[in-house]
Amino acid sequence: MSSLLSAGQRLVIWGLLGVSPWLAFGQNSYLASGTQYLLSGGLPGDQTRPQISLNGSGGYMVWEDNVTDGDGFGISARRLDRNFSGTLGVFRVNEQGAGEQENPQVALLNKGGAVFVWQGGQLGAQHIYARFLDASGIFITSDVMVNTYTQRQQVDPAITPLQDGSVLVVWSSFGQDGSMDGVFGQRLSSTGEKMDSEFPVNQSTLYNQRNPAAATLTNGNFAVVWVSESGSDAAGTFNVDIVGRLFSPTGALGNEFRINTGTNICANPAVGASADGGFLVAWAQLDSKVTETTTNSWDVFARALDGGGRAKGPDQRVNTFTYGDQYAPKVAGGSDYLVVWTSLGQDGSREGVFGQFISGEGTPIGGEMLVNTATANRQIDPVPATGGGNRFVVVWSGFIGAVASYELFGQRYEAAASPLVAPAPPYVSALSQTRLSVAWPGLDGLNVDHFEVSLDNSTAPVSVTNNIWTATGLNSGMGDDRPGPSRPPAPLGVKMTIWTDCPTIGRRCTGEATLPIGPRLRRTAMATGRAICRNSWRAQIRTIQTACCARNWSPLHKARA
Repeated sequence: MSSLLSAGQRLVIWGLLGVSPWLAFGQNSYLASGTQYLLSGGLPGDQTRPQISLNGSGGYMVWEDNVTDGDGFGISARRLDRNFSGTLGVFRVNEQGAGEQENPQVALLNKGGAVFVWQGGQLGAQHIYARFLDASGIFITSDVMVNTYTQRQQVDPAITPLQDGSVLVVWSSFGQDGSMDGVFGQRLSSTGEKMDSEFPVNQSTLYNQRNPAAATLTNGNFAVVWVSESGSDAAGTFNVDIVGRLFSPTGALGNEFRINTGTNICANPAVGASADGGFLVAWAQLDSKVTETTTNSWDVFARALDGGGRAKGPDQRVNTFTYGDQYAPKVAGGSDYLVVWTSLGQDGSREGVFGQFISGEGTPIGGEMLVNTATANRQIDPVPATGGGNRFVVVWSGFIGAVASYELFGQRYEAAASPLVAPAPPYVSALSQTRLSVAWPGLDGLNVDHFEVSLDNSTAPVSVTNNIWTATGLNSGMGDDRPGPSRPPAPLGVKMTIWTDCPTIGRRCTGEATLPIGPRLRRTAMATGRAICRNSWRAQIRTIQTACCARNWSPLHKARA
């Protein structure tokens, strides 16, 4: 792997070598990459109930935080890079701080940007809120109330991005369908405007229709699943089932349908879509013979369906270990599915996180696996996500005690033959006219032996054991009396603007422009809409970092006044 970096006429190529071996559980064709690693960064208070959304470039992680807004629970988030490591700082999502902000969700939008959704307000009277980021990571809305019906409470939001760049939000609303809880939905544009009206999802309204989950299919339709309480059957058994319904962006595609086949009580549905156009629904199911001496209680079940909602086979238990409770499953879909859940007592110390890979046809791949490396204390609230293809990550909340209490941890999984993904591009800053500092994000959770850094395609790279390196002995000029290059080297194929404190030297490249905003300050208007200001004082170099993989500088001691 390599990343390109321009430094005057010098080209830096760098790579990652010497990573620790894959860790395997059972005979899975998916293997754990490294060990668990800290994602939340050692924050005060409790970080719980995480959710993540990823693509090949990274994504966002969001969670409940009991410190961030100073009033009960608030919502915090952090950017993840393409290797599923945390990058930049933790930031607060919710603007309103009064009451409890809970149950956060996040989705990357298909045309750039992201959206966070949560339930917020006073307990018993909460509503559903959303807040949108643009593609550059800047908030473009305040807290937007998603639900139109505002009586009683609206809770348990779920979210899925649609192919046109909009997003679907579904939730449980008490009393709105004429009974108890009902499931309702609303489409929002990428800038937070409501599209059409709030709509009911469930058809049956007896008792509670609650705890929805949603996933977008490859054909552009989406599946919504939920818990349905339909009363007692002829034998007097109270039915609590998992029900689903398919929608297109313009409306329902048919009637709701039952997914589980047994009569046991079901809870906590989750759904994920696969690359083959189908989807997998997982849920927790109570054993039908629970007594005071029973050793089995809740188990995790799943069923695979095609894009039309037709079952590919029967529902089946996912967990192999059945002692005690296995509950609260979550699903991520890529080329295959990953189902994770919390298991009580299985890892030797209270709750642990376990998982199982499942094929698109609904058959297990390999065996059940322990996800968390550290087993002391509680490991709860696991959620998986895929970064595309055969790359997955599981995030959960683990208790570590002291001030930090609960922190968020991650574990990567990849197909056995998958190469490492290139680290994010390096950051470069000038230390002097002849020295550059080069740094790049670390690879948390991977036992890196060393990096190799090369200059000018050198065949003798420098071995670096950490993620920072200083280049020395660079030429201060171009060797032909030019104060700096007018364009990046041809092989880079990127756009950039160079500038000095001399107006005659600043040049414009395709897609960008330099705009003078002071005698020694230039504003670079990026083609992506970003604006970057840089200060260039005579005979010195200041920070040159941009959002691209190419950088440039000028030896200002040769600049004309």
